[in-house]
Amino acid sequence: MCAGRTLEGAGCVTWWGFSPALDLVTVRQKGRVNVLLVGSGDPRHILKTIAHLRDTDTLHVWVVENCLEVVARQLLLLSLALTHPRSMGLQEKTEVFLEIFGNSEVRSQTEQMLRHMARQLSLGVTNTLTGLNNSCLDTTHLRFKDRDDLDRIFKQWIHPPSPSPSISKAWDSRVRQHLGTRYDSRLGCFDWDLMMKLHQRHCTVINKQQYIRWRERGVAFEMREGLYQSTNHSVLSTRILNHRGDRVAVRGYWGDIVSSPYLSFGIETDNKTLMKTQNGQHTKREVGVSFVLIGRGEGVFGQMVSYMLMPRVADKGSYGLGGLLNFNRIKIHYMYFINVLFLIMFLRNNKTYSRMNVS
Repeated sequence: MCAGRTLEGAGCVTWWGFSPALDLVTVRQKGRVNVLLVGSGDPRHILKTIAHLRDTDTLHVWVVENCLEVVARQLLLLSLALTHPRSMGLQEKTEVFLEIFGNSEVRSQTEQMLRHMARQLSLGVTNTLTGLNNSCLDTTHLRFKDRDDLDRIFKQWIHPPSPSPSISKAWDSRVRQHLGTRYDSRLGCFDWDLMMKLHQRHCTVINKQQYIRWRERGVAFEMREGLYQSTNHSVLSTRILNHRGDRVAVRGYWGDIVSSPYLSFGIETDNKTLMKTQNGQHTKREVGVSFVLIGRGEGVFGQMVSYMLMPRVADKGSYGLGGLLNFNRIKIHYMYFINVLFLIMFLRNNKTYSRMNVS
């Protein structure tokens, strides 16, 4: 039994993945490592892989998506994650990243940061000579038409089209469509989905109250006592619908409203203290686990910062990204394929991938 239509709940745009972040280079090897990611939805695997690289590793990640809005959002999140620590502190970076990653509404400060980074991406994606500001990101494999579409998406984030859709109304409309006649008893439906779906799949760290708040409003991460009232334009996209026989473009929220963004960073970790239980209840919840796994110390950003500030080490066995980003040892190439046949043809002509990950 399901508390709603499953396919409708998952949405048609994958803003976040439905599996925990993985280190894609578990087997260390000399030379260049090529990784192919197909339909991963978000950059969780890329970030965790970068955080565990050694200073002797050379990594090339080829990312294939079939939705340009997803490509634009991944470029935004990666640009934010790779921002130099002197430009943005770890605390602020972690909060902004999680808000943009998992919230339908964000604080006004986060909205300003989103627009600032969208301006930089808009300039970089259309500049064929210099490209993006971050040398790790590569969009040269996209067609010029696709780059123009990316530029249009970034400009919609900077200057939303008028009239701009209300994210709260768009979210509520999706919930109503998903639940149908059970909308009036939606709290019971949310509780059913959590207990009988997520908790049965060992996602017990997800708290009931927090999950229900996310199902109601689409706000997953509230780390400060601020006002989460500004629209997160990076989760808005356009969908073609049939209306009285005509095809109409409707801008709204078409992503996941059931599984939650906690699956990417908030349900699995090697740190047993974060998964500690007391009286059958987790002492740390999904928001706290996500913050630790992304933030300072042993988190992804913390490891990346310590490596970036560390001088390059000659010892082959030592870890460190010291100078790695500056020496272009990491390249993240983006490709856009609508038809799977084009992807198959590409793979036949490029047989240098050590691992393929589809999620």
